[in-house]
Amino acid sequence: MSQLHVVIGGYGRVGRYLAHVLEAEGHSVSVIDRNPDILEEIEDDIRGQKFTGEVFDREVLELAGIEDVQHRLMISDRLSWHSASFSPLRGTYRHGH
Repeated sequence: MSQLHVVIGGYGRVGRYLAHVLEAEGHSVSVIDRNPDILEEIEDDIRGQKFTGEVFDREVLELAGIEDVQHRLMISDRLSWHSASFSPLRGTYRHGH
């Protein structure tokens, strides 16, 4: 299996689980969370990079390596957040898959 780079928006229960599973499988992970306290708590929790900010902020996404991501998956209990999160990326990063 080839290595993937995964950007995870939010480091709650699901984000934390995904980061651990993906790193255990040998993939690189970047985590974005708006709460700096959560990211401080996890300083050594994962090997990947951690970014404070909104997942729909283009600058933060680019710092997290969104241009290297081949697939996008959004998990949220807020429907309005889904479309807002990736709207800055529409048509920006394309892969041949």
